[in-house]
Amino acid sequence: MLSKILIATAATAALAACGAKPPGVPNKPDMPGGGVPSGVPGATPDHVDPNGCGRSQLDSDSDGVADASDQCPHTQAGETVDSRGCGLDSDGDKVPDVADKCPDTPRGHAVDPQGCPVLFEPGEKRLTLQGVVFETGKSTLTPESQSVLLEVAKQLAAHPEVRVQVAGYTDNTGSRKTNVRISQERAVAVEHFLESNGVSPAQLTAKGFGPDNPVAPNNTTEGRAQNRRVDLIRLN
Repeated sequence: MLSKILIATAATAALAACGAKPPGVPNKPDMPGGGVPSGVPGATPDHVDPNGCGRSQLDSDSDGVADASDQCPHTQAGETVDSRGCGLDSDGDKVPDVADKCPDTPRGHAVDPQGCPVLFEPGEKRLTLQGVVFETGKSTLTPESQSVLLEVAKQLAAHPEVRVQVAGYTDNTGSRKTNVRISQERAVAVEHFLESNGVSPAQLTAKGFGPDNPVAPNNTTEGRAQNRRVDLIRLN
């Protein structure tokens, strides 16, 4: 008996929360349809759903924000929302956290529909990885380089259909044989770092080109620094 009373009490409270009359309580004479006084000129009855909720109280996406105030009335089930009823966007990239595969993208970066940094602009096939450098004469990535490559890994992992070649380059200082070797080792180091951070090995190949394909003259310090680089070349 007690359980029946508790169930009935809970049901009554739920109905009352939407302004509906509890079972067994008749409408007031001036409130036909349960909501808007009939004596007010131009008033329209507030039609209610089976739960007794009027249009102004409905919450179609069940996010806790009534439709009348919900600026994002179609948020996904279980999505955390703000006071406007819109999904949270922690990194400010205009992709809600619930759908964001890269929820900590640095602010200001262009992102794709999945919230990951855009690597290749439409029509582009080659990208120089700015900020990816190595210890002098070695293939050891610096901590700063690893931070850059983490973002690259997120983008590639989010798009497993994309295949790229990691291309290593040097300046023309020293012998060609040595430069080709060190550029190959650096390209492989980047490849392995990406694979260890979620990128499928099937997406990657690596090759060192030594001093070939310079992007700047090698007769200046600045030019040589630009030529010591790692490019991503899209293969498909």
